[in-house]
Amino acid sequence: MLSKISCARGAGFICAMLVGLSAGGLLGSGTALAQTEADSLFRRLDVNGDGVVTLSDLEALAERRVARIDQNGDGRITRAELRAFEKKWARMRATAIFARLDKNRDGAILVAETGPLADFVFVEVDKDRDGRVTHLELAAYFEDLAERRAVQIFARFDADKDGVISREERSAMNRVRFKQLDRDGDGRVTKEEIAAALSRWLIRRGQGTAREAATPRE
Repeated sequence: MLSKISCARGAGFICAMLVGLSAGGLLGSGTALAQTEADSLFRRLDVNGDGVVTLSDLEALAERRVARIDQNGDGRITRAELRAFEKKWARMRATAIFARLDKNRDGAILVAETGPLADFVFVEVDKDRDGRVTHLELAAYFEDLAERRAVQIFARFDADKDGVISREERSAMNRVRFKQLDRDGDGRVTKEEIAAALSRWLIRRGQGTAREAATPRE
């Protein structure tokens, strides 16, 4: 079950939140969680609302994101543009999560407020080891993740190593992602395939097995 899966060190705050919420009884099994998230993700991916997710849907959604990243509108993503976008996202995510965890609104996250997330939060985020996580510490953690993510994206998708991700490279990226989702290769992605992909993601981010992730909670 998901509550048996612990995030590997440095695996990421989102994984820790999912595992922590499950351990606290706020979420069901990994399979149930993946299905719930799949419903929301499917609605986002089905851009034209026809009840089917195709490669065209995935590309349309990706290009919407590109439009937010591509500051000069030239259709190419530079390292500077991606870093700026990722850091903006990091600050927004830090603010949202801080507001959620700082239950008494005293400007710091305390052990008692984090519950099953405590081990992760106070090892990975509380850098000065004072038992309090400030908004600045959480923002710094997410900005570090954002920087690493930008580096990883370019290492993986800037195929010709010219310092930009072109439309052609993005198209290749989208085909790879779609193939990962479309397990039966019929050119259509179902909610069940998305749920399966999310389950695989949870397992990769943790240290559990597929059997543990699929076992219902007692």
